[in-house]
Amino acid sequence: MSIRHSVTLPDGTVATRTSENRVYSHVVVQGPEPKATVLERQHRTLSRMQSERAHSQRIVDYAEAGGEFTVNLTGNLFAPGLTDLDPYRGLGWTSHDGRFLGQEGDTFAEQVIGWFGQRNSIENIRKVEAEIQATESGPEWVGPWAARTWSSRLGLATKAAVKYQVDGREVRILETVRLAK
Repeated sequence: MSIRHSVTLPDGTVATRTSENRVYSHVVVQGPEPKATVLERQHRTLSRMQSERAHSQRIVDYAEAGGEFTVNLTGNLFAPGLTDLDPYRGLGWTSHDGRFLGQEGDTFAEQVIGWFGQRNSIENIRKVEAEIQATESGPEWVGPWAARTWSSRLGLATKAAVKYQVDGREVRILETVRLAK
């Protein structure tokens, strides 16, 4: 026998939860994020992607120039000619990644070029830049309301609500509605 619960969030959307044996009386809901928090996360993502793209481009250039690669026993790829890279960390690629790339018969170097060439491509970077522009020109609060924790008692919901009170986001405790089977 399944028990279904429902709650209408402040933005009008309805969240539901089904349980085999638990009865929920309250749900902790969290409001949208402040624009500044979203922008900070998007800028960190963009910075990481640009850094990884530069790293990947060096490896592609090295491979296209006929650079030598080695693969250790665990399948990690190393490029001995790129001496400024950490020799113990590898290049962030394993031979397992190459099995899903390129055409049958591609050389190892062609597979490396394919994998690193598509990592953080210009198109993906442009998508993140477009998301940043949309966020900058959008409202001060970004995203939907979300049901975070379903609780069987008000006291438990109140206790759980504390961990969701971050970044100035609004947190509310709402009563659930038990739905017919």
